[in-house]
Amino acid sequence: MRTTADFSTRPLWWNGTSLSDPDGDALPSKVDVLIVGSGFTGSSAALEIARSGRSVAVVEAQNLGFGSSSRNFGYIGGGIGKPRLAKRHPGERGEAMERAYPDAAEFVMKLLKREAIDAEVRSEGLSILAHTPDIFAHLAKDADAPANREAGVETFRSEEVFDNVIASRRFHGAVVNPDAKALNPGKYIDGMIKAARRHGALFVQNAEALSMAGSPGNWTIRTKKGVVQAKQIGLGTNGHSGKLFQFLRKRIVPVVGTVIATEELDTDFVRSLFPKLTWFTDTQFGFLCFRPSPDHKRVIFAKAGLPGSFSGDPRPSAARVFKEMTATLPQLADAKIQYAWPGSVGVTFDGAPHLGVHEGVHFAAGYNGSGVAMASYLGYWMGRRLIGDTSNELVFEKAPFPTHFLYNGSTWFMPALRVLLNHLKLQV
Repeated sequence: MRTTADFSTRPLWWNGTSLSDPDGDALPSKVDVLIVGSGFTGSSAALEIARSGRSVAVVEAQNLGFGSSSRNFGYIGGGIGKPRLAKRHPGERGEAMERAYPDAAEFVMKLLKREAIDAEVRSEGLSILAHTPDIFAHLAKDADAPANREAGVETFRSEEVFDNVIASRRFHGAVVNPDAKALNPGKYIDGMIKAARRHGALFVQNAEALSMAGSPGNWTIRTKKGVVQAKQIGLGTNGHSGKLFQFLRKRIVPVVGTVIATEELDTDFVRSLFPKLTWFTDTQFGFLCFRPSPDHKRVIFAKAGLPGSFSGDPRPSAARVFKEMTATLPQLADAKIQYAWPGSVGVTFDGAPHLGVHEGVHFAAGYNGSGVAMASYLGYWMGRRLIGDTSNELVFEKAPFPTHFLYNGSTWFMPALRVLLNHLKLQV
């Protein structure tokens, strides 16, 4: 893997934003609501709470938006359904969960318009690439459902993929939804934080929550920047929940991955790789995700399930992602890499996100790769619950939030699981 002279381990998405700026608000001594975590969940909750006229502060352990929200692929929604979710939650519960995903995507689009956030939204579609013939057969069956046919979902056999979907011989077929949307996640979270601040919310960075005591109506939270009193607490920590929030930590598995972005390339060359200019994902464990950048000048490529952390050097994992990229698109063998950064997906044991209250502390978490839309949506509803709105109970509040007796928050098992599932070519 060759890198540019100005190679950076900062996410490409941070360019043109205030996410890495050193300035932040001072920690107040008292607020109505304290939110922990400044990603999509926490920022969406803070925005809604501030719009209601309550005082709200968000404390972030790193710089604002540091976690997965500003590092992901920006996929909003428009897939071909979630059959695995429906199988794991049969009946009305599963159907209600499926209906919530387009609602969440619509929520994001309305929020962007209402707050005048330019997040470089593109409606160029999503392509799901099958890594085995059997998986393609399952995808094609799902794509043939009436609702998907009405939405214009297309199916391409292996011999049709190269000319119509992606200039690669690696896959056994593809399903394309032309209506799916994606955005620049850095500009989205930056815009949401700025919108919340305009409405009066405070955002305090480098203020990790260290301890909390009390009960609803009278919480005391100690942070690295001091102590704050709050009537209510909401958690937006998702897969970054530390030992202080063990309830979430035991229920969310953070699957770490690495993202790389090429140097700027000729736009005609990029278009030749991606005839439909869609966003892509495949179906194997440690799934691949890739897309052209919003300006169609770069290729952004990621693989989940790789070893690494947010504090380590991403270059060893980036080299493995580059190998995957060139195995998928050999045409990129001479491209230099300008950016490489870690990210993660918060995975739950039942495949569903959750909204609720544990020991008086509100939370929304566990988005399983749908964080842009679902974290924004459930963050909004967490904000509504924190100001006392009990209307419109969501299906994600009704479902039990499972853990596993062998899991304590440590992902020591991930390397062995990755090797096993890749060997068996299983889809997860």
